[in-house]
Amino acid sequence: MAGNGTDDNMKRPEKSLLRVGDLDFDRRRQTVRRHGVLLDIPDLSFRLFEALIDHAPDRVGKDELIREVWGDVVVGDETLAQRVRLLRQALGDGSQAPRYIASVRGRGYRLICSVAPADADESRAASRSFWPIGVATIVLAAGAWWFAGQDSELDVPAIRAGALAVLPFQDMSAAGDHQFFADGMHEELLSRLAMINNLAVISRTSVEKYRGSSASLPEIATELGAGTIIEGSVRVEEDRLRITVQLIDAETDEHIWTESYDRELSLHNIFAIQQEVAEKVARALEVEYASTDLSLIELPTNDLEAYNLYLLGRYHTFKQTPDDLERAIVYLQNATMLDNQFAGAYATLGWAYSFLGTGYGHQLPDDVYPKAKEAALRAIALDSELADARSLYADILTWSGTTGILTQQNVSTLRRSNSILSTRSGMHCTCPLSNDTTRRSLRSNYA
Repeated sequence: MAGNGTDDNMKRPEKSLLRVGDLDFDRRRQTVRRHGVLLDIPDLSFRLFEALIDHAPDRVGKDELIREVWGDVVVGDETLAQRVRLLRQALGDGSQAPRYIASVRGRGYRLICSVAPADADESRAASRSFWPIGVATIVLAAGAWWFAGQDSELDVPAIRAGALAVLPFQDMSAAGDHQFFADGMHEELLSRLAMINNLAVISRTSVEKYRGSSASLPEIATELGAGTIIEGSVRVEEDRLRITVQLIDAETDEHIWTESYDRELSLHNIFAIQQEVAEKVARALEVEYASTDLSLIELPTNDLEAYNLYLLGRYHTFKQTPDDLERAIVYLQNATMLDNQFAGAYATLGWAYSFLGTGYGHQLPDDVYPKAKEAALRAIALDSELADARSLYADILTWSGTTGILTQQNVSTLRRSNSILSTRSGMHCTCPLSNDTTRRSLRSNYA
């Protein structure tokens, strides 16, 4: 099966051994070969490929793919997109001129190569004997299918009315050395907006590719499926902070409102501005948002320098190169030395260590994951509801579960993490809801 959520009525090729384009796909042995050479396909990638094959040539929606591949594991569109990229990489495929997997913008994915039984000698002999006729038939059929699909599914994105896209903030500081601060403001505002009920906020990962883009706002909105867009800029000069925010109607490219905040650089003002912007966005879009007395805003730290170091640490952590991760760890360790009660700094420190144990950092998990776990537990001890820390801890438990069976206490922790992440930050964690899911689905998350 392609996952715990597989529909019993789903059409599925009867044969275990299939010819998929120029690949030999063996469902029973869970192998993929090209000209006899075994391809390195992790378990999750194999089951994603299997699901696409089972539905070929039809499009498979994102939700359906997630259900079939991950079953009861809570993941989001970004996790699916990352797994598709990994599968394409393993197959030697690309998104610009795909040979196997085509994206249907805003809707899902489809397999675009031929699928045929390949486990009978007679079938192979017939393929060789009638090769010219077979190729001509495939080409004609593929051409007819391609042209039939051009009018809607491949070119027309699914527009989500009312969705909000917050584009990356620009650093307008004279020296141009505060992009880390602008990114921090962008991320914090996204987190606040994501907590507004009945407001769909497009993820940071999706909008990141439009950093510095020359595309028009209507073009960006169409590609993202956004009804409204926020643009912003940040200028830091000595002890002054200036933030400009614009809310724009994506269809007409007209400003709904523009606001500039010119204030003393302080932690309270940084978070007060974010709160004010979130409230104004909610009012403009006519959605409900719980207003907060600005004097009662809870700050993550009272030390401005620690906060700056934290933002620098996050900036380098999510660049995800070995050098950046090492720099991030130094910044974050310094932040926790300035404020040893700063939960967010400990959580991000844990992420930096955990990335070092993946392909981003090229260190052994056994060497760095214990440090990541220690940082995550420290963060949770300081703030048990911190989504960043819970997500990290869940990933660490996932990794530790690859070498054994998770305890019931760990499974409870993972369920709690998913609940917090879904309700507070819009983030998703690839966490198991059962031991079977852990053993089958999550071994390859770190492959």
